[in-house]
Amino acid sequence: MSWQLDPSSSTEPVPHVLGRVREVVSTHHLCVVATLGASGARLTPCFYAPFDDTSLVIVSSRHSRHATTWEADPRFTALVAVSPPQGGRFVSLHLSGDVVRPTGMTRVRAVGAYAAHMSGQALRTGAAGTSDLFGKTVFVLRPVGIELLDTDVSSSPVRLGRHVTAA
Repeated sequence: MSWQLDPSSSTEPVPHVLGRVREVVSTHHLCVVATLGASGARLTPCFYAPFDDTSLVIVSSRHSRHATTWEADPRFTALVAVSPPQGGRFVSLHLSGDVVRPTGMTRVRAVGAYAAHMSGQALRTGAAGTSDLFGKTVFVLRPVGIELLDTDVSSSPVRLGRHVTAA
């Protein structure tokens, strides 16, 4: 699959936009995920780590609302907002797509990415330390749509979508 630019949103080259997306994701730790369950919509702040290009890893308690909601409906939307605004401008990244629970070595790599990304931060996941992360539920949020708001890139939001390419 490859990323394609919504031409109505910008004419910036895709590699330039993806570079900025990766920079925002790699330099921050907190996103807000939205889930929709039986009792309605819920916004939850979550720590994350970048994983495999534009995906995010979230480590959570097995019984958290977003964990149980994703078991029933594995779709997500997440917002990474840069705070405070950089140079007087707002920068945000909205991602939407599918949630998977990695297994085997992919799960090990995901937990490793999370531990490495959070190493400069206190592990605020409820985990007692890195080894306790393996007892948590691990989710990989794989975006199929991205919207970047950054006036250094474009005067309007830039939208990217994933499209299947012929093999």
